[in-house]
Amino acid sequence: MGLIHNLLMCAIHLLFVGMDILMTMILIRVIYNQWRPSWLKQAANIVEPVMKLITGHLEIFVTRITNRTYTDKTLILIFIVCLSALRFVIGGIFING
Repeated sequence: MGLIHNLLMCAIHLLFVGMDILMTMILIRVIYNQWRPSWLKQAANIVEPVMKLITGHLEIFVTRITNRTYTDKTLILIFIVCLSALRFVIGGIFING
């Protein structure tokens, strides 16, 4: 339970940090699209290509499964739900295990 456990927990924490960064990027995009504050324009321009990449891959995956197309807002919502579910599953495994 020593080194291997600690390395695995370190990797899990880094995964959670990555998820938090993705959620922050989504939040920046949503805030900028809703209210268009000028001070957030530069961050929104940086986030936009990454969000297009994520929604593009997610659109291909979801369209293949459901044979329907969805808007960007719906794809972002699906992505948030998937990230949250993944976080709960990983947290549940390592809290009980």
